Amino acid sequence: MKRIIILALVLFYTSFAISQEIIEDTEEPEEIYVSPSKEELQKQHEIYLEEKRQAKLFCEKNSKGKKRIKNISDESNDIVISLSDIIQKDDNIFLFLDINNKGTKSIKLTTIKYLDWNGKDEKVDASRKYYIPKLYHHNEPDEIKPKTNYSIIAVFKNSSLQKRKGMGITLVEQSKLNKIVTLKIRKATLNDVVKLN
Repeated sequence: MKRIIILALVLFYTSFAISQEIIEDTEEPEEIYVSPSKEELQKQHEIYLEEKRQAKLFCEKNSKGKKRIKNISDESNDIVISLSDIIQKDDNIFLFLDINNKGTKSIKLTTIKYLDWNGKDEKVDASRKYYIPKLYHHNEPDEIKPKTNYSIIAVFKNSSLQKRKGMGITLVEQSKLNKIVTLKIRKATLNDVVKLN
């Protein structure tokens, strides 16, 4: 009886060891991150500069847009920001925006933030982790003068907008670092693009 128990234990541990070896052999190897070489980084930077140059050329030729999109605007503190058109050229998305100061005071801007928005919440989270990276900004003003309209174009890679549920565009005042106005754009509008060859 003792021999049978010992034999059973030996068989059990042997089969367990073999099964563990099979599992270890079939496990997926861990991915190893290899940092890009200096040459690869240089190449990526050159591609980025060329894409930015092409975006700038397109903006200079199409600076006004066609005012195709209506009623996508927001107003606060006498500042109105509105979306007038969205165009896709190659892998770039061009947002045509108008900023109008209806007030009597000049407002200096720190920046215009482009933020991820879930399309539902009343507020748009302005923390850095929700920034949407832009490729190029055409005619971005440092100051919004009274009774003046500004037409600007923000350029994004198509891949950076595809999965967004919405976007919040926030103007930030220089003196107080407070938001002046935020325009919220839903996914359906972001997808309403005119594609150019």
